[in-house]
Amino acid sequence: MTSLKSNHEESKDSQGAKTTLNAFHLEEVGGTEELLHVAEQAAEIRCSPWTKSMFRLYGCLLISYFCGCLNGFDGSLMGGLNAMESYQNAFHTQVHIFLQEPQDRKSDSSWQSTTLALWPRFLLQAQLTTILADAWLGSIIASWTIYGCAKWDNPYAFRIPIWCQLLSSVIVATGIWFIPESPRWLIANGKIEQARAVLTRYHGEGSETHPVVLLQMVEMQQTIRQDASDKKWWDYKELISTHSARRRLICVLGMACFGQLSGNSVTGYYLPVMIANAGITSEETQLLINGLNPVICFIAAIIGAQYCDKIGRRPLLLVSIACCSVCFAVIAGTSKAAIEGNPHAANGTIVFVFIFGAIFSFGWTPLQTMYIVETLTTTTRAKGTAVANLASAASSVVIGYSSGPAFADIGYYFYLFFVFWDIFEGVFIYFFFAETKDRTLEEMNEVFEAKDPVKKSLEKRNTETVFNTVHANTTETA
Repeated sequence: MTSLKSNHEESKDSQGAKTTLNAFHLEEVGGTEELLHVAEQAAEIRCSPWTKSMFRLYGCLLISYFCGCLNGFDGSLMGGLNAMESYQNAFHTQVHIFLQEPQDRKSDSSWQSTTLALWPRFLLQAQLTTILADAWLGSIIASWTIYGCAKWDNPYAFRIPIWCQLLSSVIVATGIWFIPESPRWLIANGKIEQARAVLTRYHGEGSETHPVVLLQMVEMQQTIRQDASDKKWWDYKELISTHSARRRLICVLGMACFGQLSGNSVTGYYLPVMIANAGITSEETQLLINGLNPVICFIAAIIGAQYCDKIGRRPLLLVSIACCSVCFAVIAGTSKAAIEGNPHAANGTIVFVFIFGAIFSFGWTPLQTMYIVETLTTTTRAKGTAVANLASAASSVVIGYSSGPAFADIGYYFYLFFVFWDIFEGVFIYFFFAETKDRTLEEMNEVFEAKDPVKKSLEKRNTETVFNTVHANTTETA
């Protein structure tokens, strides 16, 4: 047997136990007792959320959350603006003319004004699809800013919430310079020591020999290839070239599209219209409901983020989407009753709009970005995310531009579409979405390379998974 200890640095982990694992000698590490020992130690560690390293990590994540704040702000912005009289007075006639497509558009100042208002939003939406979805804080700020501005009798009142949207952009543009590079990106670009330093600072409580740092370095170095397709910006074939890649892409596209088409975009952009369909026409009441909804959703999203690791991705998505379908069925019924004269049915519509928002935020908001990232490999993540963003933007455009005519033509019957569509999503998720809970990005290779990734993902992770990840069975030779 080849001696391994002479090729490894003896060190102590954060709990004092000796290890002989050197992450640089991957070809010799696999199959050794040292790797098994470190993997077991890493699995046993219970990280405290109150350590210095964790607070450093919170600071980095805060900048990303402000990106999400932009997304949430944008969602509530248009829903609220649509109910503001100052906005309606400024654009009602122009929007009408825009939809009618006048022949002399060049000389029609109303059409030009509307075009100037709509095109920046179209460009902004494409950017917003690339950022974090957990963004109800921005939605809260937007909706309550609109609620306050609506009380100001001034034709410029609707412009103030739009200007406020710049705040998150300034914070992100400033804070991005203080965020470290991803350790996987550093390893992929040959900067091993810098990657180790980042993991040590944010995952290892300052110790390079922390079991989590050692194990992550081993798995990342083994998985990341220097000649991978992520070094070629034009090469997207790795997204579909293998069974594993295709199954990952199904999950990515499903999550990207479903995250826009489940009814949440309608309750964001058309909430005042939904309230009006229930018979509530007061501007103040519509804007008050528009302000309360994101508060409820924000609380639900925070709670959901705490439970997604405990419950698991698949159960959270499946149960929540089933409940969303039920909510739309009730909303359709109560809206119909309210229009037909039932004075209490409108209250039922409002209640179930709130319930839908809370359920969707609990189950989907924390996972819309997380699940896509967890599903993709390191080498395909950038391009896979780009494809997901494109699919999400396309879905957003479809639902955004079709919802208005749908409400105008069929009213509350439009909700029935989401009843059946959400059921379809649930069936699709059940058969195609793998569970990513409790597995590192590298360990997901074992799942998606299986004949049935969903079945494999539901098996409990064990130390064999670690060995499969670093190909431990082929490293020790006689």
